[in-house]
Order: sequence, then C-alpha cells, then structure tokens
Amino acid sequence: VTDEVYRLRVRPLFQWWRQRELTLSQLYRMYRDCKRGIREGRAKGLNQPPKLRTFTRHSDGLLLYPAAETKGLTIGLLTQTLPHQSPGGVATYTLELARGLRDLGCEVHLVYQGRTEDSELKDGIWYHTAAPRETEFSKQWRGQYGTVARNLDYAYGVWRRVVEIDSRWGLDVVESPAWDFEGLFLAHDNRLPLAVRLHSPLFEVMKIQGWAHTADLDLCIQLEGSLLRHATAVYGSTSAILNLVLSHYQLRPEVTARIPLGISLEPNANAASASRVKKILFVGRLEPRKGIDVLLNALPAV
Repeated sequence: VTDEVYRLRVRPLFQWWRQRELTLSQLYRMYRDCKRGIREGRAKGLNQPPKLRTFTRHSDGLLLYPAAETKGLTIGLLTQTLPHQSPGGVATYTLELARGLRDLGCEVHLVYQGRTEDSELKDGIWYHTAAPRETEFSKQWRGQYGTVARNLDYAYGVWRRVVEIDSRWGLDVVESPAWDFEGLFLAHDNRLPLAVRLHSPLFEVMKIQGWAHTADLDLCIQLEGSLLRHATAVYGSTSAILNLVLSHYQLRPEVTARIPLGISLEPNANAASASRVKKILFVGRLEPRKGIDVLLNALPAV
C-alpha cells in the first residue's frame, strides 16, 4: 500500500519540478509533507483509529462513502450466494435479516461471492462482491485438500474485502455463517467483533448423510471449530444445535446464545383457515438431515 501511495502522491512531485511547475523549495516542502502523511497514516491505520463516516458519496467512479451517520449500527453480513442465485437457507435468511436490520435503521453491508469486487447500493442495502484469493495453502495442498483450499481461498478473499469495507464505511460488527468457515480469517484477525450463526455442523452432516471421512473433510471440521472458538459470539436458532456444537467444539457457554430465526409475514398470513382439515407444509430438500422421515413417522399421531 505504501508503494502505491508513493507512486501516486510523491513521484509526480519530481515530475512537476522537472517541468518547472514547482520551485526547489516547494518540492522539498511538499515531499516532506507527503512523507510525513504516509508515516502518520500507517501509524493511525495500525492503531485502529475511530472510523470516519462523514465523507461525501461520489458517483464518478471514486470510492463510495456514506453521506451521513446512520441511526443504528453499521453491520456486515456474509453469505456466499443470494436467493436469486441459489435459494438456499443461508442465502434466504441472510437477505431477510439484512432487510429487517435496514428497517430498524441500521446500515447494512451484505458481502457475497463474485468474480470481481463491486459495490452497489440497492433498496437501502449495500451489496458487495468478494472474489476468492489464492492462499499459500492452496498452492501447496489443493490436490489433496481440494475442499479446504477452495474454502480458504474464499475466506481469505472475504477477509480482504471486509477490511476494505471497514476502512471506507466503518463496521461495528460482522456476522458470518459457520458453514464453509468463510469468516475464519476475520475471526483470527480480531479487529472486528464477529458473530457466527450456526447451521448444521459439518461433522453432524457427515454422520447423517453417511459421508466417508477423508483428510480433506476432517480438516474442514477442524477449521470450522477454529472459526467458532475464535468468534466473539456464536448463536443458533435452537437449543439442540447449540448443545451439539458446544460439546463437540468445547465452546464457552457464555459466548453463545439462542436466537430464533425471524420471518417476514405477508398481510393476512395469520388469518384462520375456514377449513377444519389440518394442513402440513414441509419446506426443505428431501435428504436425511432435513428430517422428512421424522415428519412422516409423526403424521399418524398428528
């Protein structure tokens, strides 16, 4: 970063001096000020100064900044996909959460995977894409640990992207799903509070689905545990999943919480049905870990 700043800010001074647009004394004074600014900027960046949030928003290709303070927190939410790309549970929940937090007056930054790194403000929510970035592990072990390498590359790209977003907007907290440990580098970096949302842990998915243990998947389990142990807080929608993860990964109970999932109800969604016939809706993939067998076995009793 320092080399880039030097190229953009310091090198042109000498060109202007050679073109006789600056005197020697002006060159010296401006060079001295630039060097001091770079030195002070590095020091402030390393010491994490208060986040600046009052820059003017630009629309001419420059970096975007918020125009004013928000009423609530500035929150980063991680999800690999959005519902229109892959209508899975993580994507759907994250988008619903983003909309709910927006309506509460928070500034929401939603980070999802893309080939490039773009930012867009849409319906009051900032959408940022994060691209995978190759890690040293990937270069050496991709053949033997393909899943780990792929997940680490994306987690590293997410970390770099969130750090950039934080430097421009100032984040108060970041939330990450546990699945694929995409918040791993953020948890170990420890510069921002990181809350991890539990979904089915990998070790339980492997058990229910009957997946064979491999060195690749076993390392994924270890990295999932590392994310959870280094997170600021861990929460799940049920006591069952919290107890399961607490015992397996030896988490401290005081950093965990049960927070039920919220849903957006359409008008008249609670209207009573005129029919006395019980109607049951199952939403989920037809696979063992979604519990369709439990539902079918329970139907006679219902």
